[in-house]
Amino acid sequence: MQEQAGRAGKIVIIHHDQSFAEFAALILEEAGFRVTTFLHCLDIGVNWCQYPDVVVIGIDMSGMSDEALQAWLEHRFPACGVLLVVSEKGGTNRIPFPHGPRYLCVNEPVNPQHLISCVCALIR
Repeated sequence: MQEQAGRAGKIVIIHHDQSFAEFAALILEEAGFRVTTFLHCLDIGVNWCQYPDVVVIGIDMSGMSDEALQAWLEHRFPACGVLLVVSEKGGTNRIPFPHGPRYLCVNEPVNPQHLISCVCALIR
């Protein structure tokens, strides 16, 4: 887990690709967000009690079905925005998540300005 100080909001990035997680964290930190990164949902643990404004998460997390990931997000982060990151091979049409103000989706590779815009849109 890595955490950096900022002022615009708290963001958690959960992505199995460390390069993506570091890239996204750098972009968001430069935009003024406080960012914490994890490589897998299980890395967070039950004792980590931060409440982020937005969770940025890769939906291709190994070992979790889309349904399990959705259930975990609803249980662990019930009140924050969720930015779903879909790998090039995944395709946005496979996402079973509800649409609406709580969820947004981006495809990899992610444009830095689009990443910042999506995170800003999800902060309430």
